[in-house]
Amino acid sequence: MSLDHDIRQQLKKNAEKCTHEAARLLLEEGNLAAAKDKLAYAKIAKHLLAGEEASPSRHYLAIVISFLCLLLAGFALTVHVPSTEVGLEIEAGTVSFQLERGWENNAPLSIQSIYINNLEDFIVPFLDLDNTPEVIEITGKNLVLPVFGLSAGAQIEMELQGEKLSMYIDNGVFRGEIYAADAHLLLEGESETREINILDGIPETLQFVSQKQTLDPVKVELGVSEMWNISAMQVYKLDFAKESFPSSGNFVSTIKKGKVKLLETGQSVEINKGEFLHFMANNSKRFEITRKGDKLNVIFSGTVNSIKAGPEGFERNLAPTWLEYLHHQKQLTLFWSSVVFLWGLFWSVRNFRS
Repeated sequence: MSLDHDIRQQLKKNAEKCTHEAARLLLEEGNLAAAKDKLAYAKIAKHLLAGEEASPSRHYLAIVISFLCLLLAGFALTVHVPSTEVGLEIEAGTVSFQLERGWENNAPLSIQSIYINNLEDFIVPFLDLDNTPEVIEITGKNLVLPVFGLSAGAQIEMELQGEKLSMYIDNGVFRGEIYAADAHLLLEGESETREINILDGIPETLQFVSQKQTLDPVKVELGVSEMWNISAMQVYKLDFAKESFPSSGNFVSTIKKGKVKLLETGQSVEINKGEFLHFMANNSKRFEITRKGDKLNVIFSGTVNSIKAGPEGFERNLAPTWLEYLHHQKQLTLFWSSVVFLWGLFWSVRNFRS
């Protein structure tokens, strides 16, 4: 109920007057009935002034506000944030990912052998090739990949097998150059196979471009005994699973061990051997693959839209809930604390003036 200023002032005066009058009647005249009447008037006036008048609409408002509070609390407890910052380091037998952008190596890679199938083009300066071979295999002591890269959208699966790094490339193109000296070159075509020796001395530059395959992936095998590093890729759709056998549709995790850190809450989650880890990234700030013994060591940091981990069929959503997220945001806590404080101060001043 809203009372204008004049009515409120008149009620205050009347309430005070009735209180004093009730005291006088009781003390001077002993008139209890008259004193009660005066006090009843004063009590009703005070209730009106304090806003304590019973109103069904206020009960309904309180119920609605309580329901909304419960709804918001349930939302904050159960709904996960749509994106979160993560950092992870995983040791696994394989890693699969998709490139958001085209990529090119940032450092030459020394190798002892290279195998590529499904070639679109292959150029050897000292050879006049009538047809592009389907498969090339080069072995030698002085082989270097100074330039190589992958096209945007390529789906890549990497696997370490002894001294060989295998890559299977779907829906993408693998291209680059090879510096070769004192090497053996094997070219396999539809109708013939050619073997060529490349002499020692000034390296020959061989150029290759693979086909963009969707049904039969491009297979690349690199013989790399030294330490190597593949980095600076923009990736999404990252996981660490492999088909139990080709075309089976059954996947097994190749994770040996790992850790995921949720950067916005500081929470760390251990990933155990054989557990699955899948996530969709929308901004990869760091993605790095290196060799660690007989395993691949994968480091990633960036923003992900979803991240799930756990045993097959029991994967859990690792993204924080809204309540967890807000609890760890100190700036947001400070902001809303300030808002609540200022609102309370304003309300107190308003009531005092009234």
